[in-house]
Amino acid sequence: MKYTEKEVVGILKEFKDSLEYGLTVESFAKEKGLIKKEFEVGKWYKGKRYNRIEVLFVCGLNSYGFYDGSFIDLEDFSSDYLSDEDYGYELRPATDKEVETALIKEGHKRNLKEGVNVGNFNNVGLDSELIHSDSYSFSPEFNLFFMGGSCVFRNGKWATSIEEPKVEVKFDEFNYVLNKEIKELRALKNK
Repeated sequence: MKYTEKEVVGILKEFKDSLEYGLTVESFAKEKGLIKKEFEVGKWYKGKRYNRIEVLFVCGLNSYGFYDGSFIDLEDFSSDYLSDEDYGYELRPATDKEVETALIKEGHKRNLKEGVNVGNFNNVGLDSELIHSDSYSFSPEFNLFFMGGSCVFRNGKWATSIEEPKVEVKFDEFNYVLNKEIKELRALKNK
């Protein structure tokens, strides 16, 4: 940014006044937009855009996150993009709890819950694994989310629920077939 001489004098005067109130040089410079805000790749950030839409996402070139409550893949949520004033983001680092809460809601939208088989992210040689309970855990260090001990989210990718074929046997039909088999066995035995 370029400033006129008058603007520089005004900023310096404000800075001098802010020192009397205990404001640090760094906080003053950030407040005035003199220092570009840095965002760490791979970390979650939460905030709002100028249009008040809530966002929660991972910073990076191949990013992902939540925009107005919906999970999306993003092409570029890098530090340069986020620092651009034209995009109007008001962001702060997200807490682990905020991320976990959003992941739980999204998992439920995707029908990921206790008793459901999901595609395997744990690489243990199985095609699928069962979600054993409604317990949840988020690992911010590795960006993994577990439901019932099964990994259902890894680095922006969701496990898919696997529908098990359902076999429905009506009792009357079963009883009819069973009685028919018993009669045939008795007939064979009596010969």
